[in-house]
Amino acid sequence: MDNSNKSSVNIYEFLSEAAAKKNYGNIVSVIFYNLQKSLSFIDRVREFPGSPLKEIALSMCLIAQGKIDSSRSRLLRVKEKEWELLVSYLMIKCSIIDHRYADAELICDRMIERYPLHDDIDFALVFYLIKSTLATIRGDVDGANALAREWSAVRNGHWFRSAKSALVEKTGGDIYQDKGIERGAWLEYQRDISSKHTKTQNPSVWLQHLFIYNVEMEIRQVENADCFINYGALYGWMDHQIASRYPEIHVIGYDRSLDVKQWNDRVFSAPNLEYAYGDFEKILKEASEKYKRIVLGHCRTVTYLSESELLSFYRMCASNNVKGVVAIEGLGFSSLTKEYFDISKDRSVFKLDSKANYLHNCGTYLEECGYRVSYTDSEITPTINRFKPTEGNIYNITWRGELS
Repeated sequence: MDNSNKSSVNIYEFLSEAAAKKNYGNIVSVIFYNLQKSLSFIDRVREFPGSPLKEIALSMCLIAQGKIDSSRSRLLRVKEKEWELLVSYLMIKCSIIDHRYADAELICDRMIERYPLHDDIDFALVFYLIKSTLATIRGDVDGANALAREWSAVRNGHWFRSAKSALVEKTGGDIYQDKGIERGAWLEYQRDISSKHTKTQNPSVWLQHLFIYNVEMEIRQVENADCFINYGALYGWMDHQIASRYPEIHVIGYDRSLDVKQWNDRVFSAPNLEYAYGDFEKILKEASEKYKRIVLGHCRTVTYLSESELLSFYRMCASNNVKGVVAIEGLGFSSLTKEYFDISKDRSVFKLDSKANYLHNCGTYLEECGYRVSYTDSEITPTINRFKPTEGNIYNITWRGELS
């Protein structure tokens, strides 16, 4: 047997052992890890012996390829009771990708009824997490918090700790102050984008495409837009995409780090593209002297700003020719309060175990600073990784607003 077959057999044996122990989370993690490296992992899965495990692994590969109907067809072939939890989880993911949130919630309800929270099947907790997130999105935050209290009591709070929580505390809340983390994040984005990962294969790629789509919508909304500023660029691929698609618009990818600017300058170039760092207020004022109809975007960035800082930021934008704003931020669960963010009434709440991380209702802030919010939408990341409350931002919400 050649090495590729040996490798496929070893993975199959590992997954079979995990299934025997009902460790379904390991199955998801291993397959997801391999798919994030390459979609060619499906070739190794095809070498698995005929079994329910093979059908499930193939269905996950098809989700990563964006072939949702084909994935459902595979999952429907698996009738064995012992695979019900994992099949149901993947059916939920298919529904979420198709934005069929009501269907996903019905599956959650069925699984919650059949598998009450207890310690011997840890994976059952996933359905409580997804159900509470879906309830939050449709406005039933009280119901979501009731479910959170149930799993918190069972898990005694242990699920709310993570390596990221420790980093947040170590860095005072802002993990990107650590140069190693900053460089690692930039390189990870570079790998994911250059590997041409799909939106359903990799959450980072999905987020980049979501940001680009909304920026393009806002550029069309703001008539004669002449400049786009990305506040918090990190890996500059998204800025280069906008610059390439809109040569008449000047694009500024801003990051506070000189290192990030230099890394981006080495990789990306276009006549209408620049990367900037340092004093953002100064950079924005200089841009407003040249450009009169600026669109600004930020994506998963303003958690590091307090309420007063974010309000000051939007006021600064309003007074410096920023006519349109795209805000995409992670919302969801606060491990400090053990509650979900209620966008209907909350302004900002702490996230994680830190004094320096916030969840914001950016739409409320924008309106207070003179912008009219024209678009709001919530989306759950459509990849096959597990939901974890420690992330603090289980779903993303997009606001687009124009200066009144």
